Amino acid sequence: MIRLLYDTTIGGVRFGQGALVELDSALEDGLIAEGDATRAINFASSGLLPQCIAQSFAPVTRSSNNSTDGVYAVLTSVPLRGGTMGPNSKLVIVTDWDVLTTGNTKTVAVDFGGSNVFGAALSGTMITFKGLAEIQNLNSLSSQKTLNGSSYQTQAVPRLATSIDTSIDVAIDFKCKWSANSAGTETITLLGYSIWHYPAL
Repeated sequence: MIRLLYDTTIGGVRFGQGALVELDSALEDGLIAEGDATRAINFASSGLLPQCIAQSFAPVTRSSNNSTDGVYAVLTSVPLRGGTMGPNSKLVIVTDWDVLTTGNTKTVAVDFGGSNVFGAALSGTMITFKGLAEIQNLNSLSSQKTLNGSSYQTQAVPRLATSIDTSIDVAIDFKCKWSANSAGTETITLLGYSIWHYPAL
């Protein structure tokens, strides 16, 4: 792995100054010999270590009321401060949920700047769920792709594309709903969440 000292185009792809790239050894050696790159990478001082920017395991529960159960309700909202993300950094959002086992499908979801980036429908015997979404800035402060619309695995759908301006404050909302009004008393609990920022130069 090398760190580029200048804006550099490699194989038709443009990399910004400070970008960390892993190439074949001959190409890396050539860039170092030309003075365009270095293997000297101080991860701690460069601010490239992952940072937990928000975490809570104080459970928040929504109880069914048999009238507005089919409408999303935000259980908690976390502000992402403007400028936290760089043009090539990413957020990793981990959520833990508990639900009652009934025939009524429950949907748990996460919005990023008002755009849904994660949602999972829970039904049948499922009573616990852990979700994970990765929001990656695409060499821009206002263009992202997100892996994981429903579960952290290979998917037969494209990555979710959003255009959220991360140079300003962005709300991360954790929300839930039922597929229909619930005749009985049911609960959906956001047991907790962690939000990690993986910076990049």
